[in-house]
Amino acid sequence: MAEIDKIESVIGPSLVVKGEIQSSGTLRIDGVVEGSIGSDGSVIVARDGIAQADIKADHIVIGGTVNGNIIARKKVEMLSTGKLHGDVTTIAYGFIVQEGAIFEGACKMKKPDEAKMSLPKTPNVAGVSGKL
Repeated sequence: MAEIDKIESVIGPSLVVKGEIQSSGTLRIDGVVEGSIGSDGSVIVARDGIAQADIKADHIVIGGTVNGNIIARKKVEMLSTGKLHGDVTTIAYGFIVQEGAIFEGACKMKKPDEAKMSLPKTPNVAGVSGKL
C-alpha cells in the first residue's frame, strides 16, 4: 500500500462537500462528499466517511459508505466495515473484499492492458484540484 502512505488531502468528519473534487494525490474522506471524485492517486473512504458520488482513481479503499459507481485503474479494496451500493470497474485480480463488507452492484473486471485503454486518467478540471 505504498501509494496511500502519504495522505495529501482530508475531508474532515464535520465537513460536507458538494460538487466535483479532483485530486492529484491521496484523498481521505472522513466527512461527506456529494457529487463526483477523481484522483490520479488514491481515494480512501474512511470508516465514518460517506461518498454519495461516482469515484475514479488509481486505488480506492472503502471503509465507510459509497453510494455510486467506482472505476479503479489499479485496485479496489473493501474493508470489513465498507458498504458499496454501485458498480465496480477495475482490472482482473484488482478487487479485494474483506469478510463483513457489503457490496450491492455489478463488477466488471478487465485485463490490465484493456483497463489502461478504457480507463483513462481523470482530466484536470478547473475548480478544486490538487490539494484541498
